[in-house]
Amino acid sequence: FSVRWIAGAKIHRWAKTISAWFADQVVVTAPGNLIYAEKYDVPVDNIIPVGVESKFIQSDEYGSLDVVTVARVERRKQPVFVDNHTPERYNVTIVGKSNNETLAEQLSSRWVGQVSEDELLRCYREAGVFVFPSYFDGFGLTAAEAMAAGTPVVVSDECCIDDWVTRFDLGAVYEFGDSDSYESALKTVLTNRNWNGQNAREFVESYLTWNRIAGCYEDLYTK
Repeated sequence: FSVRWIAGAKIHRWAKTISAWFADQVVVTAPGNLIYAEKYDVPVDNIIPVGVESKFIQSDEYGSLDVVTVARVERRKQPVFVDNHTPERYNVTIVGKSNNETLAEQLSSRWVGQVSEDELLRCYREAGVFVFPSYFDGFGLTAAEAMAAGTPVVVSDECCIDDWVTRFDLGAVYEFGDSDSYESALKTVLTNRNWNGQNAREFVESYLTWNRIAGCYEDLYTK
């Protein structure tokens, strides 16, 4: 990562840390955020995730599209890793606008750029597995949107929802940057896709609807 990116990330982190020190309540959006909060002595009172809009709750239509990932083309999001290390036998689609032209030039024809909402919905419901390879993300909304369509996920162990993926059998977790671990996770999830996909859909419907999340915040404000 560039010096500019690292400096910006540190400023962002400290701004949030200082704000949290003065807060009456501190809420994070995923289990992985607890690790970072504890590292900087920020007490966390609750975990309330981000919600998924109802339009993403769809019927599963897995066909010829094996792997999809949706993210901006930037180093933290790791689309080049997915492109380079997903075996050729898989039909892969990489969705997302480019924030880094140098990285975009490294992508193959698997990258389709930014797509319409209808096309995005189609990718979510037709994919065999959704890959979330980010170095760090506070939650991972695109993964949740894919799960809403019954698509299981493969996520890196550096993202903040890896604990949920393991605990609720939503897919598989791989070691960040390790191609062998990644390929093994893909194979595992595609083999157990129906089970993982059903769990993923039920997880969204049970925990990630906006009605439920709004209720959690309402309870917190009331207390």
